[in-house]
Amino acid sequence: MILLSAETEWKCPPLAFAAGKYLVEASTAATALHCQDGIKVASIKNPKPWDASKDWNGKNILLCRSGGFGDLMFLTPLLRAMRAKWPTASLSFATTTYYREALQDNPLLDAIIPYPLKTETAEKYDAILWFEGLIEWSEKAKTTNSIDLHADFAGVELTQDKTMDYYAHSRHLESMNIRFPKPKGPRIGVQLSASARARTYPPKLIGELIGQLADWIAPLEGQIILFDAPRKEKPEDIDPIILSLPTEDPPLSFGQSAAILSTCDGMIAPDSALCHVAGALNIPTVALYGPFPWQLRTQYAPSIHGINGHARCAPCFWHDRESVWPKDGPCATSGKCEALASIEPDRIIKELKRIVEIP
Repeated sequence: MILLSAETEWKCPPLAFAAGKYLVEASTAATALHCQDGIKVASIKNPKPWDASKDWNGKNILLCRSGGFGDLMFLTPLLRAMRAKWPTASLSFATTTYYREALQDNPLLDAIIPYPLKTETAEKYDAILWFEGLIEWSEKAKTTNSIDLHADFAGVELTQDKTMDYYAHSRHLESMNIRFPKPKGPRIGVQLSASARARTYPPKLIGELIGQLADWIAPLEGQIILFDAPRKEKPEDIDPIILSLPTEDPPLSFGQSAAILSTCDGMIAPDSALCHVAGALNIPTVALYGPFPWQLRTQYAPSIHGINGHARCAPCFWHDRESVWPKDGPCATSGKCEALASIEPDRIIKELKRIVEIP
């Protein structure tokens, strides 16, 4: 945990905050120091340490992680267990505005607090659970499922089911159903990329995959929906059965994309946020894994069928923070994850056909 002091307003896109003192993760502190002058940082101990052996009924508990979408969803089984164990405790979560939609409508939370966390806000809580770098830096993350990892860190046993929760907002569901009405046949989603290139299925193979998928879906009067981060470039000569959400104007939010995903009959995705949303929504999904084994990420999502790619360098557990690829691995030369590249498109389509029920 880092205490960050800013003498003036500081801007580190996409973050911008007024002058003051904040509790931040090390990565945020490093970014702030790089962005502008007038920033002071100091490593400190958690001022409100957590102890799972205590009775937290009637107390205010704050959980904190800056992002991302999937990582926040890994915490939802822990939220259920904490609410069951301390039913009268107040549970809040601190995260960035960008990622808050992962938890925004979760009924177990009493509040979502802006991150970075103001020191005066931190003082209002009886305990702070700080999940910084748990997945990225912990050696235990290489052998323990991400859901168990967070629960073990908190010292809370998950005695109920370990499936993740996601709550699509009714406003998004209604508006997206009007804007993108469902076709007569099956609707299949395809996530084009993950937030890291190391977890992204190679673009050339994505093209082959979508072509094979179109051959299957077109005669059924279905639709393929492409999911990805917003972009301005529109694809040329796109098949009329394909709906490209990344190029929609105005751009769709995470919550809007998740609402559309909830209407899909099946999904193909790398280890990405919408993959985990699909699992939480019980949508039949073929998930593609290279740097991480699927057992560590989607083991507790019954609707997700993971495929591990194979390569001599996998699993590498690469988090794409120091560089795009491990410098001493073959991916740095080829420009693609060799493990993901080993998964043939026809294998993916075959598995999808096996698990999807055609309406």
